[in-house]
Amino acid sequence: MAEILISREDCLRIEKAIAEQRSRHAGRDRDDLVRLEGELNRAKKVAVEDLSADVVALDREVTMIDLEDNSEETYRLVLPGQADVSRLRISVLAPIGAALLGYREGDQVEWPVPGGLRRLRIKRVTRPTVSAVGEGG
Repeated sequence: MAEILISREDCLRIEKAIAEQRSRHAGRDRDDLVRLEGELNRAKKVAVEDLSADVVALDREVTMIDLEDNSEETYRLVLPGQADVSRLRISVLAPIGAALLGYREGDQVEWPVPGGLRRLRIKRVTRPTVSAVGEGG
């Protein structure tokens, strides 16, 4: 299992979001939250300035390749209140968002989603421009 990295700041923000969502979710959604908490617990926490630019983190864009069909998708990882798939923003609490958090370019990730097991390779991680990050949250 590859080491995952997360900034202490992101960890706190995500833990708060999990706590807020916990009471609203049951069944599979609750299992996803528990799985994400497990990832946070095993993650190496670092200062935000020490988090490498190639690590998937909140407010970063990640391009991934589906290893089943070679399709490519790009999303920005955000907190639940900022999620909007039509604007290519995916919540860190969504199965794919949780799966990618803390991994680096080149890493392969497997994660259960409602349609089965997704196998992804992280192709590229970028930081959106300051104006794009501030846009709508």
